[in-house]
Amino acid sequence: MTELTATLDPAFFELERQASEAYSRFVFDSNREADEFWHVLIDARAAEFLPPFGRPMVDAGRVVAMMACLGQHDLRAMRLRSAAALAKARFFLARPDAQRRVQLASRAQMVVQPSDYYLSRLAVGTGQRRCGFGRRLLTQFEAEATQRGCIRLVLEVSADNAAAIGFYENYGFTRTSAFRVVDDQSGRALEYIHMAKPIA
Repeated sequence: MTELTATLDPAFFELERQASEAYSRFVFDSNREADEFWHVLIDARAAEFLPPFGRPMVDAGRVVAMMACLGQHDLRAMRLRSAAALAKARFFLARPDAQRRVQLASRAQMVVQPSDYYLSRLAVGTGQRRCGFGRRLLTQFEAEATQRGCIRLVLEVSADNAAAIGFYENYGFTRTSAFRVVDDQSGRALEYIHMAKPIA
C-alpha cells in the first residue's frame, strides 16, 4: 500500500535534491556548498521541505516520491526562519556570491496569495516514474488545499523542465507568467514558469 508518512530517510533527501536541482545549480558553486546550505536549514528545522510541510510517499516500504506544500502564512514563516538560521550560522559570511544569487532567485519565485496553496517541491524517483505516483501526490495536494479553504493551487517549475511542465498542464495547471533572473557576475540564469490551477 502506498502512503504519505512523516518518517524521513536518505531517499527522501535525494528526491529533495532532485526537486531543487535548478535552484541549486543557479545559486551554489558546488554540490558540497549546496549540501552545507541545506544542512544548516535541516539542523535548524527551518527547511520548508521538512515535516509537517514535506513528506515522502512510501510504496512497499520504499520511498518513491516526495512533496512539500504550504499556505502563504506558513511559507512566509519558514522563509523568515531559514533566513535567521543562515544568518546565525554565518553561512554567507564567506559566500557573498551565493547570498547574492539567493536574493536574485527569490525574485523569480512565485508570489503566494492568502487564498493559494503552494507546491514547494514534488519529485518522483527515476525508477518509479509513469506509475501514477506524481498524480496521486497532486490529488493529495489538491485535497489538502480544499480542506484549508484555498481557492487556487500554485507552483513554479524550471523553464527547462519540459516534462514537468507537461505533467502539470495535463493535471489542469496553466502558465500564468515566467520570471528569469541573471547573475551578471557569473552569467548564470534561472527561469521559472509560474503555474496555477483554480480549485472548483
